[in-house]
Amino acid sequence: MMPYQKNAKISFINKNPFPVNIKTDVSVTAYKWDDATMYFHTTYKYEENIKDAKWDYDVTKVAAKDPAAPIDWNFATINGKGVYMGNTLSINNRMNTWYGEGDAKAYVDGEKFPSEFGTGLEDYYNTSWAPVVLYQTPFANATRADNPSSAGLNTFTRTRILDAIPFSNSFSYDMEMLSWDGGVIDAAATTYWYGMPGAN
Repeated sequence: MMPYQKNAKISFINKNPFPVNIKTDVSVTAYKWDDATMYFHTTYKYEENIKDAKWDYDVTKVAAKDPAAPIDWNFATINGKGVYMGNTLSINNRMNTWYGEGDAKAYVDGEKFPSEFGTGLEDYYNTSWAPVVLYQTPFANATRADNPSSAGLNTFTRTRILDAIPFSNSFSYDMEMLSWDGGVIDAAATTYWYGMPGAN
């Protein structure tokens, strides 16, 4: 649901050099806005050549700030009051093996240690042991998986309909970058969230 008080606009941008046909339906109904109503937001981030460290790295070196240590890649940092509702992650894996050993980390209201600390990208998207196949479930899916090895393009979505994360002042979502063999990936993340007026 995407509540609005006065008006709304939906746009499609074709970045291809050729025309694309689109068919869509939008359902609109009356909505009673009150003091607890939040706007729906999406936050998009794209980055190329992200370092994906080898998973057996000696994690004791992280504290010593070793440049070979795994990094945390930030999907989104939100200021204000709202609710985190999930994300879609698209990967261009430039390696020939699995890229998603790193843990998901959700930080609420400026905490130093994450409220939610996952056990790997494949677990966050409900596909343990990293099978690289297309699948669809009520709360998670893989809509693209080019190769069984995970090389190439892969897309996952996880919606937090039953386990949304509320925040009062701020929210940040990161993924630790660890892979089986080490290398680089390109990543695009779209984060879904509701925010009170003024949240950004």
